[in-house]
Amino acid sequence: LKIPAGDTEFEPEYAFNPVNIIGFQNSVAQICTGAIYDQNGIAYAVMTAEPDVPRVNELLALLATGMITDAEFNELVGLVTNSPNMKWTRMDLNAQTAEVIGGIPSSAGFVYPFSYKYDGKLYFQVFNPGAGANGYYEYDPETNSSSSVYNVAEGGVATQFFILQE
Repeated sequence: LKIPAGDTEFEPEYAFNPVNIIGFQNSVAQICTGAIYDQNGIAYAVMTAEPDVPRVNELLALLATGMITDAEFNELVGLVTNSPNMKWTRMDLNAQTAEVIGGIPSSAGFVYPFSYKYDGKLYFQVFNPGAGANGYYEYDPETNSSSSVYNVAEGGVATQFFILQE
């Protein structure tokens, strides 16, 4: 949805699904969250950007036939919402394009998709226990480069990021 600058109504002909643009229109759940606006129509979000794991289809078949147990249903919900199959993505809202940002691991984006902007750079939370990623990555849009800022090895999920100026 889009509300043009200076207007109060949605622009009815505007339709942009960045998950489709990056090629995952057949995913069980198309998730795009944690969005942050940068400037000049450029925004960033973590979104579905990897195929569903095969177990999702197995569980959906059980659901469709009414044969799914409560435990299997909970497993399905967990796989769809918490699997690290999401990637931080740059979106051009005017051109309606989207591209995955390189150098940042996949994340379970539906869990904790925090993003921040500071001093021309963007900071994206990544949570992927299987890859040992639990922290923040810095993305520099000027150089189109990413690097890990910090990673928490144990003790919980890294959810917030503050840059203190003293």
